[in-house]
Amino acid sequence: TITISGTPTASGTFNYTIPLTGGCGSVNATGTITVNAKPTANAGLNQAACSNNNSITISGASATNNIGVSWSTSGTGTFTNGATITPTYAPSAADITAGSVTITLTALGKAPCGNVTSSKTLSFVNAPIAVAGTNVSFCSNPAQATPQNATSVNITAGSSASNYSTITWSSSGSGSFTNANSLTNATYTPSAADNAAGSVTLTLTASGNSPCANAVSQKTLTLTPKIIFNEADYWAEFATCLGMGVEFRVTNFPTGGNGSFAYQWMDKNNCGISGNSNPIPGANGTSYLPTNNDCYWLQITSGGCTIPQTLVSTTERNRPGADRGGITINSSNVCVGGNATLTASSEVTYTYTWSPATFLNTTNGSSVIFSGAPAGTYTYTVTGTNSEGGGC
Repeated sequence: TITISGTPTASGTFNYTIPLTGGCGSVNATGTITVNAKPTANAGLNQAACSNNNSITISGASATNNIGVSWSTSGTGTFTNGATITPTYAPSAADITAGSVTITLTALGKAPCGNVTSSKTLSFVNAPIAVAGTNVSFCSNPAQATPQNATSVNITAGSSASNYSTITWSSSGSGSFTNANSLTNATYTPSAADNAAGSVTLTLTASGNSPCANAVSQKTLTLTPKIIFNEADYWAEFATCLGMGVEFRVTNFPTGGNGSFAYQWMDKNNCGISGNSNPIPGANGTSYLPTNNDCYWLQITSGGCTIPQTLVSTTERNRPGADRGGITINSSNVCVGGNATLTASSEVTYTYTWSPATFLNTTNGSSVIFSGAPAGTYTYTVTGTNSEGGGC
C-alpha cells in the first residue's frame, strides 16, 4: 500500500512516479492524482428594491468551481431561475411587512469538495403614493370668485402623499403655481389661455426614495365662466293670497356659469349695503315668500362662481298682512226679466268659481251673466284659486 499525503497548492491533474526497490530488483509505481478546486460563492452587495416590485433581479453575485448553484431566502417569497447567478425574486406580503429578507447563494462543490454559501440582505423601500384629491372648480371672473376678487385657487382639496422624498404640482396649462411643493396650501393662478380652454389637468408627483420610481396622480381644475344675472331683469314681485304679502321669484333665469345654478335666499336685518346676511334654511328655490318685514337678498352660485348677494326686497316691497289677494265683486241692480254682468277681480291671478249656479250662464270665469230671475235679492259667492305662493 502506497500512501501519498500533503496539501495541494493548486488544482489540476498530476502524474506521479514512485521507484520501488527490493530483492527482486527495481520497479516504478505510476499514476495520476486529480485535485479539484474549492467552490466559491459571493452573493454580492446588499440590495434594495421598491416594495411594489414583484420581480426583483438579484445582481452582483458570482460563483466558481461548482457543479451548480441555488438560492434560498429567510422569507416566504419565491425565486424564478433560482439555479442561476441572476435569478429574480418575488417577495411575499410578509417579506414586505418585515422590511427585508436574507438571501443565500449556495455553490455546489465537485466531490469530494463540499458546498459553500454566501448571503446578503435584500431590503424593501416603501413605494411612494400620490393622491391628487377631488376635482376643483374656480370662477374665471375674479369678481365672482370665492373669496371675491381672488385670482388664484387652492388646489389641494383631498390631496395626500406618503413615502416620498419631495412632492410637486404641475399643470397641463400655462398658469402659475405658488407653494407648488405643498399638500395643503398650493395655489394655482390660471392664465388667459387656461380660462379660454375651460379646464386644466393638475398633476401631483411624489418622488420616490431610491430605488422607487415616482408616483403621479391627476385631477381636473374646471374654470367656470362668470354668471350673467341682472337684478332688474331677473326678479319679480308677485302678489299672493290675502294677508300673505308678496312673493319674490326669479322669472328670467341666469346664464353662464357651468349651466347649473343654486339659489340661496338671505335674511338681512340691516337694510343697508353693509352688514351680514343670514341664509334662510330651506330657501333654496327660485322663489321665496317672506314671513317678516325685512330686507331679503338672493345669492346665486354655479361651478365656483358666486354672484354677490343681490338685494331683492325691502320692507316697502314686503307687506305681510296687507289686503293683497282679496277679491272684489261688483254689485248690480237689474229689472225683472233683464240681465247684468257680474265681474270679480284681484291683484292675484285667480281661477274663479261662482255659486250657486242659479240664473247664471256659467259658474267659471271672472265674468258671468245674471238673467231670467224674478224679483228679489240674490247673493253669490266667488272662490278664487291660484298657485302663486303655494296656492290659496
